[in-house]
Amino acid sequence: MIKIFIDTNFFLNAILDRDEGVSKSVLVFLIEREIKLYICDITISNIAYILRKEFSTTEIKEILLDIEREFKIIG
Repeated sequence: MIKIFIDTNFFLNAILDRDEGVSKSVLVFLIEREIKLYICDITISNIAYILRKEFSTTEIKEILLDIEREFKIIG
């Protein structure tokens, strides 16, 4: 079984579209193939902190819930 650790910046690239959709496409590819994806617990805090400048609290909560559904949080 393949296991992949996803970095905070990779998420931010996908969410903020900082790399013309490349990170978002990779995440979709990995999720569709049911590959085990992991993130560090601090990643959640970092994402919330950075996104607060561009998204509402409700939008951030939705994004974080989506992440929690698809990724195993380790810490």
